[in-house]
Amino acid sequence: MVLFRCSARSRRLKFLQNTHSRAINTVMDRETELDRFKRDIALPVFCAGEFGYRVVPKKTSPNSCFMKNPLTGSKIAIQRNAKSLHWTYWSATDPGDRGGSIVDLVQHRTTDNLGQVRKRLRPWVGACPSSSLPIADDVPHDVTPTQPDVLEVRMAFQNAVRPLAAGQHRYLNNARHLTPELLSAPPFTGSVHSDKRGNAVFAHRDQTGVTGWESRNDKWKSFSSSGYKSLWFASPPANKRLCLVFAESAIDAISYGCLHPRADACYLSTGGQLSELQRELASSAMTKLPSGGEIIIAADNDAGGETFTKNFRDVLQQIGRDDLHFKEHAPRCDGVVKDWNDVLKQTPCNLLLHQSQSRGLDLN
Repeated sequence: MVLFRCSARSRRLKFLQNTHSRAINTVMDRETELDRFKRDIALPVFCAGEFGYRVVPKKTSPNSCFMKNPLTGSKIAIQRNAKSLHWTYWSATDPGDRGGSIVDLVQHRTTDNLGQVRKRLRPWVGACPSSSLPIADDVPHDVTPTQPDVLEVRMAFQNAVRPLAAGQHRYLNNARHLTPELLSAPPFTGSVHSDKRGNAVFAHRDQTGVTGWESRNDKWKSFSSSGYKSLWFASPPANKRLCLVFAESAIDAISYGCLHPRADACYLSTGGQLSELQRELASSAMTKLPSGGEIIIAADNDAGGETFTKNFRDVLQQIGRDDLHFKEHAPRCDGVVKDWNDVLKQTPCNLLLHQSQSRGLDLN
């Protein structure tokens, strides 16, 4: 009898162990399947074939595919995580869509629960994915992966940052004398944003999109904790760009644009001294200027400004563009004025209005 009871307990224990093991394996299999969905299904192809999205070529780069749904107007940017190789997206039109993986994309656009999402995605895994809609030839099947911290920055920028409303920002308008009329006029329209804390935000971008941002306010100066510095810029159309104006800060670049406005100038900021990446971006921008174009360094009037100017002069020498004009322009040193925003704050409003009207910048 004792042996029988021991044998029964042993069988029950083995049954429970097997059940537990199968449950763990089932969970692992499901997680593995989700990982395959996120990694192996080309998200641009899926969006085109399942929901009818189309590629927007002008906003698509090797690292990012920008797509628009012609029926709903929805716009999304698609990238790939360099660490996990998961495809991810963020929405450029729907504040309620926080972006994420292919699973998040389906659930936001359908009423599918997770089990139904799995059934929808399974036919897309493999060499011959299922498609209910035609897929155009320009839809990429892969993109160059992006580092995770940059993906985090772009998600945060999309969810937490908004363009200024009619150029209105208390700190910029009052403390920095950058008027709403200036900030809402070309080329500065849309180049300055605000976050949920009311800080002024200046987004840095490279060829792939937003890489980080400067934020400024009363007693506040910071750069986004993730991502990296590239270039902030405010530019006319590329075919009208004859001049590049580089400054250490976006506020100085905009101030210089107010004091010395010209319709053919692109105003840029590095957010400090030049990094190697910024040298490459500046070199690329200089290379694209037409013959006779101009490069202006709106430097601070201090030792840092001299270094800033020298670094740009070195970049120009390296690309060998002797047909471009190079100009260093720093404020006069009077013990009070250090940078171009200092100059702007000391310039009478009537003189600024006269300068803007005579040089073609509409501030009315």
